[in-house]
Amino acid sequence: MTKSALTVVLLIFFFILYAFLQAFMYVLTSGSAHTWLHATSVQLAHVTGFAGMFGFAGLMEIYPVNGHILGMLCVVLLAAVVLAVLKSTSQKIDVKIAQMDGVIDEQEEEWLEECDEAKEDVTSICLSYNIVAVIRAVVRNEFQAYELHIEPHVSQSQCWILLACALLTLTLSLVLSKFKASPRMKLSSPLVQNSVKLYGATLGMTNAWLTLFWADWQLYALGYDDVRIAAFLIEALLLTAFAIASIFGLDFIADRIEEQSSTEHSGKFILRDEIATIGVMVGFAWERCFDIAIEDIAHSGSLVQVSPGITSSVIACLLLAVVLPAWHHYILPQALSPSEPKALKDEHGA
Repeated sequence: MTKSALTVVLLIFFFILYAFLQAFMYVLTSGSAHTWLHATSVQLAHVTGFAGMFGFAGLMEIYPVNGHILGMLCVVLLAAVVLAVLKSTSQKIDVKIAQMDGVIDEQEEEWLEECDEAKEDVTSICLSYNIVAVIRAVVRNEFQAYELHIEPHVSQSQCWILLACALLTLTLSLVLSKFKASPRMKLSSPLVQNSVKLYGATLGMTNAWLTLFWADWQLYALGYDDVRIAAFLIEALLLTAFAIASIFGLDFIADRIEEQSSTEHSGKFILRDEIATIGVMVGFAWERCFDIAIEDIAHSGSLVQVSPGITSSVIACLLLAVVLPAWHHYILPQALSPSEPKALKDEHGA
Protein backbone atom coordinates (compact mmCIF):
# COMPACT_ATOMS: atom_id res chain seq x y z
CA MET A 1 0.00 0.00 0.00
CA THR A 2 1.36 3.41 -0.96
CA LYS A 3 1.87 6.17 1.59
CA SER A 4 -0.98 8.21 0.05
CA ALA A 5 -3.41 5.27 0.20
CA LEU A 6 -2.41 4.49 3.79
CA THR A 7 -2.99 8.12 4.78
CA VAL A 8 -6.48 8.08 3.25
CA VAL A 9 -7.31 4.81 5.03
CA LEU A 10 -6.13 6.19 8.37
CA LEU A 11 -8.19 9.37 8.01
CA ILE A 12 -11.31 7.43 7.03
CA PHE A 13 -10.71 5.10 9.98
CA PHE A 14 -10.35 8.16 12.22
CA PHE A 15 -13.75 9.59 11.21
CA ILE A 16 -15.42 6.19 11.67
CA LEU A 17 -13.85 5.76 15.12
CA TYR A 18 -14.85 9.30 16.12
CA ALA A 19 -18.52 8.49 15.50
CA PHE A 20 -18.28 4.99 16.94
CA LEU A 21 -16.65 6.32 20.13
CA GLN A 22 -19.69 8.35 21.13
CA ALA A 23 -22.26 5.77 19.98
CA PHE A 24 -20.57 2.98 21.92
CA MET A 25 -20.28 5.17 25.01
CA TYR A 26 -24.02 5.88 24.85
CA VAL A 27 -24.73 2.14 24.80
CA LEU A 28 -22.61 1.75 27.95
CA THR A 29 -24.73 4.29 29.88
CA SER A 30 -27.50 1.74 30.35
CA GLY A 31 -27.55 -0.95 33.03
CA SER A 32 -24.53 -2.21 34.91
CA ALA A 33 -22.26 -1.50 31.92
CA HIS A 34 -22.05 2.18 32.93
CA THR A 35 -19.12 1.37 35.25
CA TRP A 36 -17.11 0.67 32.09
CA LEU A 37 -17.96 4.06 30.61
CA HIS A 38 -14.88 5.97 31.77
CA ALA A 39 -12.46 3.12 31.16
CA THR A 40 -13.76 2.51 27.65
CA SER A 41 -13.93 6.19 26.72
CA VAL A 42 -10.28 6.76 27.63
CA GLN A 43 -9.09 3.73 25.68
CA LEU A 44 -11.21 4.43 22.59
CA ALA A 45 -10.31 8.12 22.68
CA HIS A 46 -6.62 7.25 22.58
CA VAL A 47 -7.13 4.81 19.69
CA THR A 48 -9.12 7.45 17.81
CA GLY A 49 -6.52 10.11 18.58
CA PHE A 50 -3.70 7.91 17.30
CA ALA A 51 -5.61 7.21 14.07
CA GLY A 52 -6.07 10.94 13.46
CA MET A 53 -2.53 11.67 14.61
CA PHE A 54 -0.93 9.36 12.06
CA GLY A 55 -3.49 10.26 9.40
CA PHE A 56 -2.71 13.99 9.49
CA ALA A 57 0.99 13.25 9.94
CA GLY A 58 0.79 11.22 6.73
CA LEU A 59 -0.46 14.32 4.90
CA MET A 60 2.85 15.98 5.77
CA GLU A 61 4.77 13.33 3.84
CA ILE A 62 2.81 13.17 0.60
CA TYR A 63 2.23 15.57 -2.30
CA PRO A 64 1.80 18.54 -2.26
CA VAL A 65 3.29 19.06 1.24
CA ASN A 66 6.29 16.73 0.85
CA GLY A 67 7.79 17.75 4.19
CA HIS A 68 7.93 21.52 3.55
CA ILE A 69 7.60 23.55 6.75
CA LEU A 70 4.89 25.89 5.47
CA GLY A 71 2.87 22.96 4.18
CA MET A 72 3.25 21.15 7.51
CA LEU A 73 1.93 24.21 9.34
CA CYS A 74 -1.05 24.19 6.99
CA VAL A 75 -1.68 20.54 7.88
CA VAL A 76 -1.65 21.41 11.60
CA LEU A 77 -4.12 24.24 10.92
CA LEU A 78 -6.28 21.88 8.85
CA ALA A 79 -6.26 19.32 11.66
CA ALA A 80 -7.27 21.99 14.18
CA VAL A 81 -10.16 23.16 11.99
CA VAL A 82 -11.38 19.61 11.28
CA LEU A 83 -11.24 18.66 14.96
CA ALA A 84 -13.03 21.87 15.98
CA VAL A 85 -15.82 21.25 13.46
CA LEU A 86 -16.14 17.62 14.55
CA LYS A 87 -16.32 18.58 18.20
CA SER A 88 -18.84 21.37 17.68
CA THR A 89 -21.08 19.28 15.39
CA SER A 90 -20.96 16.16 17.57
CA GLN A 91 -21.74 18.17 20.72
CA LYS A 92 -24.95 19.49 19.15
CA ILE A 93 -25.91 15.97 18.06
CA ASP A 94 -25.13 14.57 21.52
CA VAL A 95 -27.36 17.13 23.25
CA LYS A 96 -30.23 16.45 20.85
CA ILE A 97 -29.93 12.70 21.46
CA ALA A 98 -29.88 13.23 25.22
CA GLN A 99 -32.99 15.46 24.99
CA MET A 100 -35.01 13.05 22.85
CA ASP A 101 -37.12 12.00 25.84
CA GLY A 102 -37.55 15.62 26.94
CA VAL A 103 -35.15 15.49 29.88
CA ILE A 104 -31.45 14.81 30.44
CA ASP A 105 -31.16 12.29 33.23
CA GLU A 106 -28.08 11.54 35.35
CA GLN A 107 -26.73 8.80 33.08
CA GLU A 108 -27.13 10.94 29.97
CA GLU A 109 -25.40 13.83 31.70
CA GLU A 110 -22.53 11.50 32.59
CA TRP A 111 -22.39 10.37 28.95
CA LEU A 112 -22.20 13.99 27.74
CA GLU A 113 -19.36 14.73 30.18
CA GLU A 114 -17.43 11.62 29.14
CA CYS A 115 -17.94 12.52 25.46
CA ASP A 116 -16.49 15.99 26.07
CA GLU A 117 -13.45 14.53 27.85
CA ALA A 118 -12.96 11.94 25.11
CA LYS A 119 -13.07 14.62 22.40
CA GLU A 120 -10.53 16.65 24.37
CA ASP A 121 -8.21 13.62 24.52
CA VAL A 122 -8.59 12.98 20.79
CA THR A 123 -7.87 16.61 19.92
CA SER A 124 -4.88 17.00 22.24
CA ILE A 125 -3.25 13.73 21.09
CA CYS A 126 -3.77 14.50 17.40
CA LEU A 127 -2.67 18.14 17.47
CA SER A 128 0.26 17.73 19.88
CA TYR A 129 2.00 15.06 17.82
CA ASN A 130 1.72 17.07 14.61
CA ILE A 131 2.87 20.26 16.32
CA VAL A 132 5.93 18.37 17.53
CA ALA A 133 6.50 17.04 14.00
CA VAL A 134 6.76 20.67 12.82
CA ILE A 135 9.09 21.60 15.70
CA ARG A 136 11.36 18.63 14.95
CA ALA A 137 11.49 19.59 11.28
CA VAL A 138 12.39 23.20 12.13
CA VAL A 139 15.12 22.15 14.59
CA ARG A 140 16.63 19.66 12.13
CA ASN A 141 16.06 22.02 9.19
CA GLU A 142 14.57 19.07 7.32
CA PHE A 143 11.57 16.81 7.55
CA GLN A 144 12.06 13.20 8.58
CA ALA A 145 9.10 10.88 8.85
CA TYR A 146 8.96 9.24 12.24
CA GLU A 147 9.67 5.56 11.79
CA LEU A 148 10.51 3.37 14.77
CA HIS A 149 13.52 1.76 13.11
CA ILE A 150 15.08 5.02 11.88
CA GLU A 151 17.83 6.27 14.19
CA PRO A 152 17.97 10.04 14.77
CA HIS A 153 21.15 11.75 13.51
CA VAL A 154 21.30 14.96 15.49
CA SER A 155 23.85 17.22 17.14
CA GLN A 156 24.03 18.18 20.80
CA SER A 157 22.94 21.74 19.98
CA GLN A 158 19.78 20.38 18.35
CA CYS A 159 19.10 18.38 21.51
CA TRP A 160 19.39 21.53 23.60
CA ILE A 161 16.96 23.37 21.33
CA LEU A 162 14.40 20.56 21.57
CA LEU A 163 14.80 20.51 25.36
CA ALA A 164 14.23 24.27 25.45
CA CYS A 165 11.02 23.78 23.46
CA ALA A 166 9.92 21.12 25.96
CA LEU A 167 10.57 23.48 28.88
CA LEU A 168 8.70 26.27 27.11
CA THR A 169 5.60 24.14 26.55
CA LEU A 170 5.83 22.96 30.16
CA THR A 171 5.85 26.58 31.37
CA LEU A 172 2.90 27.53 29.17
CA SER A 173 1.00 24.44 30.34
CA LEU A 174 1.57 25.37 33.99
CA VAL A 175 0.40 28.94 33.34
CA LEU A 176 -2.82 27.67 31.77
CA SER A 177 -3.29 25.20 34.63
CA LYS A 178 -2.99 28.06 37.13
CA PHE A 179 -5.53 30.12 35.20
CA LYS A 180 -7.86 27.09 34.91
CA ALA A 181 -7.85 26.69 38.71
CA SER A 182 -8.27 30.40 39.46
CA PRO A 183 -11.57 31.92 40.72
CA ARG A 184 -11.61 34.15 37.62
CA MET A 185 -11.89 31.05 35.44
CA LYS A 186 -15.17 30.05 37.12
CA LEU A 187 -16.67 33.39 36.10
CA SER A 188 -15.60 33.04 32.47
CA SER A 189 -17.87 31.92 29.65
CA PRO A 190 -18.10 28.20 28.79
CA LEU A 191 -16.22 28.88 25.55
CA VAL A 192 -13.27 30.39 27.43
CA GLN A 193 -13.27 27.56 29.98
CA ASN A 194 -13.34 24.86 27.30
CA SER A 195 -10.64 26.64 25.26
CA VAL A 196 -8.29 27.00 28.22
CA LYS A 197 -8.85 23.36 29.18
CA LEU A 198 -8.18 22.18 25.62
CA TYR A 199 -5.09 24.38 25.15
CA GLY A 200 -3.71 23.18 28.46
CA ALA A 201 -4.25 19.53 27.55
CA THR A 202 -2.67 20.03 24.12
CA LEU A 203 0.36 21.81 25.58
CA GLY A 204 0.72 19.05 28.18
CA MET A 205 0.69 16.39 25.45
CA THR A 206 3.11 18.47 23.36
CA ASN A 207 5.47 18.64 26.33
CA ALA A 208 5.24 14.85 26.74
CA TRP A 209 6.09 14.24 23.06
CA LEU A 210 8.93 16.77 23.10
CA THR A 211 10.46 15.23 26.23
CA LEU A 212 10.18 11.79 24.68
CA PHE A 213 11.87 12.83 21.44
CA TRP A 214 14.51 14.78 23.36
CA ALA A 215 15.41 11.64 25.34
CA ASP A 216 15.73 9.72 22.07
CA TRP A 217 17.88 12.40 20.44
CA GLN A 218 20.03 12.85 23.53
CA LEU A 219 20.81 9.14 23.81
CA TYR A 220 22.16 9.03 20.27
CA ALA A 221 23.93 12.38 20.62
CA LEU A 222 25.86 10.85 23.54
CA GLY A 223 27.14 8.13 21.22
CA TYR A 224 24.68 5.26 21.62
CA ASP A 225 25.16 2.72 18.83
CA ASP A 226 23.13 -0.43 19.35
CA VAL A 227 19.80 -1.97 18.31
CA ARG A 228 16.78 0.33 18.25
CA ILE A 229 14.59 -1.60 20.68
CA ALA A 230 17.34 -1.47 23.31
CA ALA A 231 17.39 2.33 22.95
CA PHE A 232 13.65 2.51 23.54
CA LEU A 233 13.96 0.28 26.60
CA ILE A 234 16.75 2.41 28.06
CA GLU A 235 14.73 5.58 27.46
CA ALA A 236 11.55 4.07 28.91
CA LEU A 237 13.34 2.84 32.05
CA LEU A 238 15.10 6.17 32.63
CA LEU A 239 11.93 8.20 32.03
CA THR A 240 9.98 5.86 34.32
CA ALA A 241 12.53 6.31 37.10
CA PHE A 242 12.40 10.08 36.61
CA ALA A 243 8.59 9.99 36.59
CA ILE A 244 8.33 7.96 39.80
CA ALA A 245 10.59 10.37 41.67
CA SER A 246 8.83 13.41 40.19
CA ILE A 247 5.31 12.12 40.90
CA PHE A 248 6.07 11.30 44.52
CA GLY A 249 7.68 14.70 44.95
CA LEU A 250 4.90 16.66 43.27
CA ASP A 251 2.19 14.67 45.08
CA PHE A 252 3.90 15.34 48.42
CA ILE A 253 4.01 19.08 47.69
CA ALA A 254 0.37 19.08 46.55
CA ASP A 255 -0.70 17.32 49.77
CA ARG A 256 1.18 19.86 51.88
CA ILE A 257 -0.51 22.70 50.01
CA GLU A 258 -3.90 21.07 50.59
CA GLU A 259 -3.24 20.58 54.32
CA GLN A 260 -2.05 24.15 54.87
CA SER A 261 -4.91 25.78 52.96
CA SER A 262 -8.48 25.76 54.23
CA THR A 263 -9.73 26.79 50.78
CA GLU A 264 -9.11 25.38 47.32
CA HIS A 265 -5.62 26.38 46.32
CA SER A 266 -4.69 26.60 42.64
CA GLY A 267 -1.17 25.31 43.32
CA LYS A 268 -2.26 21.77 44.07
CA PHE A 269 -4.30 21.61 40.85
CA ILE A 270 -1.30 22.81 38.82
CA LEU A 271 0.87 20.08 40.33
CA ARG A 272 -1.83 17.44 39.70
CA ASP A 273 -1.95 18.47 36.02
CA GLU A 274 1.81 18.12 35.76
CA ILE A 275 1.61 14.64 37.29
CA ALA A 276 -0.87 13.69 34.55
CA THR A 277 1.51 15.00 31.88
CA ILE A 278 4.38 12.94 33.30
CA GLY A 279 2.17 9.87 33.26
CA VAL A 280 1.34 10.42 29.59
CA MET A 281 5.04 10.76 28.77
CA VAL A 282 5.83 7.43 30.44
CA GLY A 283 2.90 5.81 28.66
CA PHE A 284 4.18 7.00 25.29
CA ALA A 285 7.69 5.74 26.13
CA TRP A 286 6.50 2.21 26.87
CA GLU A 287 4.09 2.30 23.94
CA ARG A 288 7.06 2.65 21.60
CA CYS A 289 8.70 -0.39 23.18
CA PHE A 290 5.58 -2.49 22.66
CA ASP A 291 5.09 -1.06 19.18
CA ILE A 292 8.53 -2.01 17.88
CA ALA A 293 8.38 -5.39 19.67
CA ILE A 294 5.01 -6.22 18.10
CA GLU A 295 6.32 -5.12 14.70
CA ASP A 296 9.34 -7.43 15.00
CA ILE A 297 7.23 -10.34 16.22
CA ALA A 298 4.68 -9.75 13.47
CA HIS A 299 7.32 -10.18 10.77
CA SER A 300 8.24 -13.53 12.27
CA GLY A 301 4.73 -14.71 11.42
CA SER A 302 5.82 -15.08 7.83
CA LEU A 303 7.58 -18.30 8.91
CA VAL A 304 4.13 -19.90 9.23
CA GLN A 305 2.67 -18.07 6.20
CA VAL A 306 0.82 -15.44 8.28
CA SER A 307 1.05 -11.83 7.12
CA PRO A 308 2.57 -9.25 9.52
CA GLY A 309 -0.68 -7.26 9.51
CA ILE A 310 -2.74 -10.18 10.80
CA THR A 311 -0.12 -11.16 13.39
CA SER A 312 0.19 -7.63 14.79
CA SER A 313 -3.62 -7.26 14.94
CA VAL A 314 -3.98 -10.52 16.89
CA ILE A 315 -1.22 -9.53 19.34
CA ALA A 316 -2.77 -6.09 19.84
CA CYS A 317 -6.21 -7.61 20.57
CA LEU A 318 -4.69 -10.05 23.08
CA LEU A 319 -2.89 -7.21 24.86
CA LEU A 320 -6.08 -5.16 24.99
CA ALA A 321 -8.05 -8.11 26.38
CA VAL A 322 -5.54 -8.47 29.21
CA VAL A 323 -4.77 -4.82 30.00
CA LEU A 324 -8.22 -3.17 29.76
CA PRO A 325 -9.98 -5.22 32.48
CA ALA A 326 -6.97 -4.93 34.80
CA TRP A 327 -6.82 -1.18 34.24
CA HIS A 328 -10.55 -0.86 34.94
CA HIS A 329 -10.53 -2.91 38.15
CA TYR A 330 -7.26 -1.82 39.77
CA ILE A 331 -6.05 1.48 38.31
CA LEU A 332 -9.23 3.36 37.42
CA PRO A 333 -10.68 3.41 41.00
CA GLN A 334 -7.42 4.98 42.22
CA ALA A 335 -7.46 7.62 39.47
CA LEU A 336 -11.02 8.80 40.12
CA SER A 337 -11.79 11.53 42.64
CA PRO A 338 -12.51 10.41 46.22
CA SER A 339 -16.27 10.72 45.76
CA GLU A 340 -16.39 8.77 42.50
CA PRO A 341 -14.66 5.44 43.18
CA LYS A 342 -16.87 4.61 46.14
CA ALA A 343 -19.57 3.12 43.94
CA LEU A 344 -16.97 1.15 42.03
CA LYS A 345 -15.32 -0.09 45.21
CA ASP A 346 -18.70 -1.04 46.71
CA GLU A 347 -19.50 -2.99 43.57
CA HIS A 348 -16.18 -4.82 43.24
CA GLY A 349 -15.10 -4.97 46.87
CA ALA A 350 -18.01 -6.98 48.27
